[in-house]
Amino acid sequence: MKPGSFIIGGVSSEELNAVITNWFDTTIPARRLTLNTDAVGVDQAAIYDDGVYENRTFTANISFRGVLEEVDRQISKFIQAIDGKGYVDACFYFDQDYVYKVVRTDAADVTRLSRYSDHREVSISFSAKPFKYLAGEYIVQITKSASLMNPTGYISKPLIKLMAKGDTILTINNKKIEFTGLTGEIYLDSEIQDAWSFDENGKLINENSKMSHVEFPKLEAGLNKVILTNGTIEMNLRWRSL
Repeated sequence: MKPGSFIIGGVSSEELNAVITNWFDTTIPARRLTLNTDAVGVDQAAIYDDGVYENRTFTANISFRGVLEEVDRQISKFIQAIDGKGYVDACFYFDQDYVYKVVRTDAADVTRLSRYSDHREVSISFSAKPFKYLAGEYIVQITKSASLMNPTGYISKPLIKLMAKGDTILTINNKKIEFTGLTGEIYLDSEIQDAWSFDENGKLINENSKMSHVEFPKLEAGLNKVILTNGTIEMNLRWRSL
């Protein structure tokens, strides 16, 4: 990517005739900890660790160039791209190997760079998921077994589409998840810890009752062994880093 370039919500800076004008720090997210300083008889605070992280926040300044009417259209297109449903994908020139999941959190400040300039600079505040994801497609299909190498130092929480009828067992690194009464496709999202399917009318159906009550699938750093007794799975690996 060229200096100053970006892709947000599927729209590139080249399409918008825009560039990032500040080198912003995407920060390292805070770990969600609770410290109990009231513990009796000990010389340290007790730590309660949820094992998760807070969102990261940052502000980007983006300059739009061109004649006034065109700049207004470019800014409108940009705002529409970042105001999609939920988080949207964002890739920045200074960290182009990763995709951030961002959402706009405040009003967008638009300034004119000079009295006679047609250029506009837009300041956007973002909240991003704490983890950033390796750019590219990392989707695999497994019918019986597979070995998956997680190239990052962090646990991955994949999105899985399981296609099977009847009962099946999914085993990842010796941890078994049993499924019963399957009638077709079922989706498992380990990030939000939910399982669902869709009926013939496209209505979402909660399917958590069809899986054994264990942890949702995780892919550890390094080598992971996956075994499926019946059916096929399509797994979005979601390799990620801080």
